Amino acid sequence: MKLCPAPMYFSPQESGDLFNYEIPDMLQDLEESGNSASPLYHCYKHHNCDTGQRMWDAITMLQWLHPDLFDTHGPTDIFIDEGMVIHEGDKSETSNRYWQFPKETTRDSIMTLLRKYTVGKEMK
Repeated sequence: MKLCPAPMYFSPQESGDLFNYEIPDMLQDLEESGNSASPLYHCYKHHNCDTGQRMWDAITMLQWLHPDLFDTHGPTDIFIDEGMVIHEGDKSETSNRYWQFPKETTRDSIMTLLRKYTVGKEMK
């Protein structure tokens, strides 16, 4: 907290694992929205970009844009070890760190938003 006094929100792996926006789905969304000329489309179409990674980074972005879709837990001690693994410590009223997890009732809305932000417009 000494280096960053602002509130920090973390998305655990289990959060991103709930959303599997697979490459064929992303390509189809980009084609149907008229965005097949985008660099994102060509990257996923012509290169092996399938790392098996879920939507952890995108979920963190959506937490910032749409906090009402998530449950917030904390404040708690959260730290990252030398292997870049996130750990949760004890609850701490002096901490500025929080976990956010998608509400069960908003998961469909979150997936729709992930798709919308990928193509840059409303999905049909």
